[in-house]
Amino acid sequence: MYKNWTFVVIKVISDIAVVNLSFLSGYMIRFGLSSPASVPMVIYSKVIIFITLTWLVIFNLAGMYKMQSDKTVRIDNPFLVSTAVFSSVFFTYAMVFSMYREAFYSKEVILYSSVIALLLINVSRATIWRIFKKM
Repeated sequence: MYKNWTFVVIKVISDIAVVNLSFLSGYMIRFGLSSPASVPMVIYSKVIIFITLTWLVIFNLAGMYKMQSDKTVRIDNPFLVSTAVFSSVFFTYAMVFSMYREAFYSKEVILYSSVIALLLINVSRATIWRIFKKM
């Protein structure tokens, strides 16, 4: 049981890191920045905390943080992850543009970051699944 909780916590920490990394990367790609030091962190940090919490809630509602006691059934299949990411992108797009009129996040940033998040979350979940299966 302790091992199952450990993997749920690892999934949450991994998702937090991936969501932040994907939005930072999407912002850098959109505005042609070469280093993360050139991102305006004051404005970015206000929005990214909100986005990260929103994505974690949606991931939880999509069932991505279920306890997994059986190693033969894979809960985090790519379809589930893709559905959760696209749902999160939709809600992020709707909320950010309705709350922040200055449109700090352009459509391209959300598009780039969603593709990056989709790839990175699937890779991180596959890695976590392989580790869980071996233990």
